[in-house]
Amino acid sequence: MATRTGAQAETAVAMQRWEPTAARWECSCTGRCLHGETCRDCRVGRLVHIARAPNGPLNEFLWQEHHRCDSPYCDSGTWFYTAEYRDQPWGHRPNGTDLVPLPGVHYPGFARQLANRLRQEAEINAGTYDYGEEFHPDGYTL
Repeated sequence: MATRTGAQAETAVAMQRWEPTAARWECSCTGRCLHGETCRDCRVGRLVHIARAPNGPLNEFLWQEHHRCDSPYCDSGTWFYTAEYRDQPWGHRPNGTDLVPLPGVHYPGFARQLANRLRQEAEINAGTYDYGEEFHPDGYTL
């Protein structure tokens, strides 16, 4: 098991850390991405893959992709989207239940996000969660 986790950690670190390249070159990340595709906003620039990070404290297969348009005339800023890589997790469950980042994976705020998410789910289940201006689970706004 330690060897499998070690190999997974190496892959996860490679998934997260690379040097972004110009859109005209192939992306040096280890996953699938939108690098080099035409920007959907300006339709002139091309997207540059600038970062990848773990996405959410409950699913070890979800990553957040970050892309930026290379056109100086584009105002779209950074594109974010979630990608699932079933064969490349960023975390593991050493005791079968609790998810922790693999060694070397940078996930700022993991413990805080996990605690907030678990608290929110407990309050929803208990009927005490304050939705405020959020959408209610039944589909209407409170």
